[in-house]
Amino acid sequence: MKRTSAVLSALAVFLLFAAGTATAQVRTDVQAILSNPNGFDGRKVEVEGRVESLRSRLSAKGSPYTTFKLAEDGDSLSVFTLGDARLKEGDIVKVTGRFQKIRYLSQYVFLNEIDATDGQVVKAEQLKEDEESGS
Repeated sequence: MKRTSAVLSALAVFLLFAAGTATAQVRTDVQAILSNPNGFDGRKVEVEGRVESLRSRLSAKGSPYTTFKLAEDGDSLSVFTLGDARLKEGDIVKVTGRFQKIRYLSQYVFLNEIDATDGQVVKAEQLKEDEESGS
């Protein structure tokens, strides 16, 4: 009985640790994600790159959203975020969000996309200002 209890306790600790690491944010780059999209699928990632193909729009319900390509060394991922991200073409940004190899939305299919809805998109110049001010 004591041995069974010890085994169950060890298993519970392992499962808690595994669950924690599965939701941990991974700092990576565009090329690493594109070379192994299955390995990053569903994971929270942090990636830096240059803004390309920027589009700010309104949904059918009138909610603003922004999409763009996060580019690095000729490769790019799609990024989606709610609201007006206040970006311009060529901005260097850090994106935090959940990577999805394939995302279905109504009749649309999106490939290799970071959904920053629950994350953030921050300009590199803002990151430097925050570091200098000690934030």
